[in-house]
Amino acid sequence: MKGERRSEAIWIESKKYWQIKVQKDGVRKGFTSSTPGRRGKHEAENKADEWLERGTSEMRFKQAWEIYMADQAKRTGTANTAKLDTCYRCYLEPNIGDRKLSSITPILWQSCIDAAAVKGLSVRTCVNIRGAITSFINYALRSRWDIQRIESRELVIPQSAAPKKEKIVLQPNEIRVLFTQSGFPRYGRVIEAHYIHAFRFMVATGLRRGELCGLRNEDVNGNVLTIRRSVNSLNEITTGKNRNARRTIELTPTAMRVLEDQRQMLRREGLISAWIFCNQNGELAHPNCIYAQWDTYRRHHGIKSNLHELRHTFISLNKADLPIELMKSVVGHSSSMDTFGVYGHEIEGDRHRAAKIIDGVFQSVFNPSDHKAENQTGGKVGGTKN
Repeated sequence: MKGERRSEAIWIESKKYWQIKVQKDGVRKGFTSSTPGRRGKHEAENKADEWLERGTSEMRFKQAWEIYMADQAKRTGTANTAKLDTCYRCYLEPNIGDRKLSSITPILWQSCIDAAAVKGLSVRTCVNIRGAITSFINYALRSRWDIQRIESRELVIPQSAAPKKEKIVLQPNEIRVLFTQSGFPRYGRVIEAHYIHAFRFMVATGLRRGELCGLRNEDVNGNVLTIRRSVNSLNEITTGKNRNARRTIELTPTAMRVLEDQRQMLRREGLISAWIFCNQNGELAHPNCIYAQWDTYRRHHGIKSNLHELRHTFISLNKADLPIELMKSVVGHSSSMDTFGVYGHEIEGDRHRAAKIIDGVFQSVFNPSDHKAENQTGGKVGGTKN
C-alpha cells in the first residue's frame, strides 16, 4: 500500500545530519543525510519516500493482490479482472495467500501452476495462471515492493497438464445440414432455432461469437461489413479482442443470403431492432444464450463442434485456397506484416478477391457434384460460382 509522507526532515545539530522518521503498516523507520543544506534535506526525504512507495518486507501477498486488482479494474475490462480473480481464488490464494511478498520464491510461484496441473486442468489454464503471476510481479516491481523478480520463462507448464482439446470442425455433410435444417424439438414440437442464421453467418464469415452479437444494421453497407465492436461473456460491449478485430470485409453471396434470411425471420416475428442478430425481444443478444441454443441444436443434429469451432470451420474450409494474409485480414488475426492501410485501392481489391475465393469454397460444399464435374473438365458447370 502506497504510503503518504506527512513529515519533513529536520536538522539534528548535535549529530550534524538531516533526519526524518516515517511509519508504514505499523513499522517506523528513520532516514538520514549528512549533506548540509537543502540538498541533504531532500536526500533524506527521498529515501523516506522511496521506502514508503516500496513498502515493507511485512506486506502479505493477499494485501498486495487487492492493491493490484484495484489497479487492474481501472485499466482493463471486467472480463479480464474476473479471470484474474478466478486465478487468485482457485490457485494463488490457497498456496501463497498468507505469505510475505519478500518470502515468495520462484518455486512457490511454480507450485501454484503445478497444483492446477495436478487437478487435471488444461494447458490453457496453466498458461493463464502464469500470465496472472507475471503480470502481478511486474506491477509489484513498478511499485517498488520487496519482491523477487522472475521471468515468465522460469515458470514452466507441467507435462501433467491436460493437453489442449483438439478442435472439431464441421464436415461438409454437417455444413449442408446446418444450412438446410433450421429446427430442433422443444416442448413436444419442432421449432425454428432463433439464432439459426447467426450460426450460419459464423460459418460463412469466420466471425467470433462476440463480434456476431455486436453487429448493428449500420455496420452493413451494401455487401461490405465493418466489425466495430464485440460483446464479452458479461454482456458488455467492447472494442474487440485486439486491434485487428476492428476490420472491414466484403460479404460473399452466401453471407448476403444469410443476412437476408435473418431480416425475413425478424419481420415474420414482428421484431424491429438495431442489432442484426438480436434476441427474441429485439435486444442485444447475450453470447452465452447463443452458445446454449447452438448446444441444443447441434446435439439434435449429431454435430460435435462447439460454437467457437464454427469459426475454425471457416478457416479450415478456406485455408487451402485463401492466402494467409487475406485470411488474417478477414478473420481479424494479428500479422507481423504491414496492414497496407495507406493503400485503400489494394485493400479493396484484396477484399473482393477474398470474397470470390470464399464463395467458391462454399459453393463446392453446397453442390459437391457440380464441383467434381468442374474439376474433371476444368471449366464452370451448372451454376457453380467462383
